[in-house]
Amino acid sequence: MVLAQQVARDAPSDGCAAQREIAALSAQARSLVAAGRVPARLRAPLLDGVAAVAADAPACTPPAPAPAPAPAPVEQPGNGNGKANGHFKHKDHGNGKGHGHDDEG
Repeated sequence: MVLAQQVARDAPSDGCAAQREIAALSAQARSLVAAGRVPARLRAPLLDGVAAVAADAPACTPPAPAPAPAPAPVEQPGNGNGKANGHFKHKDHGNGKGHGHDDEG
């Protein structure tokens, strides 16, 4: 009974698990019949029912591969502070007289 419930639960979403459970259910039914634990009048209906479930078993398809990770962003030279490729933004070039000292001339 538990195996039949597992098959019903797994069949819609996991065909591989359902097929394994159906095989176990079939083996258990055959074992019970062979051991004489199923009344004679119920043997054929039990085995026919299990065979019908096996015939309608969902396909076992492997899960789809995980999507490839997104490529890493390409880092552009510089870090956004205007100092890319060794070029610096100068704040003040002075007035052209010397090196920025007012007393030079």
